Formats: sequence, C-alpha cells, structure tokens
Amino acid sequence: MGKRVKYQHLKDYRFYTTLELAKLLKVSKSTVIYWAHHGLEPTKREQRRWKFNGKDVKIYLKKKNNKFKVKTDPGEVYCPSCRASRRAKVKSIELKLTGRKLGKNLIDQIMIYGKCIKCGGQCTQLSSENCIGIFLSYYPDFSGKVPSS
Repeated sequence: MGKRVKYQHLKDYRFYTTLELAKLLKVSKSTVIYWAHHGLEPTKREQRRWKFNGKDVKIYLKKKNNKFKVKTDPGEVYCPSCRASRRAKVKSIELKLTGRKLGKNLIDQIMIYGKCIKCGGQCTQLSSENCIGIFLSYYPDFSGKVPSS
C-alpha cells in the first residue's frame, strides 16, 4: 500500500505541470504520470507538457486516500492487525485523556485502548468526553475508571 499524500496546500485555481506536482507533493514524476494514466485527467496539454488543475488533483487524491479508511460502529475500535473494525475485550479497555481539546466547545479528547476480541492485537480509538458514554453503553461489564478533566 502506498503512502498517503498531503495535498491540502495545493491551490484550487492553479495549474501545475507534472514536475511541479511531483515536487510539491514529494513524490516522483513517474508517480504523477501513473496517476494520470489511472484516473487523474490532465486539464491542458501545452506542447509536450501536461497541466493539472489543483482542484482536480485534490479531488483525485482525497478519493484515493479515503479508499483505505475503515468506518467503526459505536462500541468498536480499529484493529490494525485485522485491518477491521472490531469489539474490544472488556477487561482490556483503558481510557486516557490526551490533553487535547476538540471543536468549538473545547471538549476533552479521550484515547480508548483495548485488545481485539478476535486476534488479541492492540486497538485504539479516538473519542470525545461527550461520546464516551455511548461507547461504554456497549460494555456494561466495564469496571475501569472514566477520566474527567
């Protein structure tokens, strides 16, 4: 699996050559050419150069990056070993404050750690102080401490 490319600094209104895109996105020129042959359409072709619209590149890379995301249901955590959304073993669940705040209301961010119920691998999930009650409602046997600020 290839690396995720950070594309946020591209300008929507600007046109980029293959070489400019490669330098800005920190990938090789052949990678940009590969993308052009696999879904990223060049907007212009001047002489022997391809020009790519920044907005089109952003849309293509966002779609490409989102292909690998895994949606977790309430009460589940992501297991990197299984590469899937799984329930955690109740006795292994541990909650820790990260020290960061979320959103405009500055809600505390909580990290959920646990062991995968299928493979026993370490699982993690980011949550907020508001949503931790929903997560724990799926684990009525949870006897650990819920952190608070």
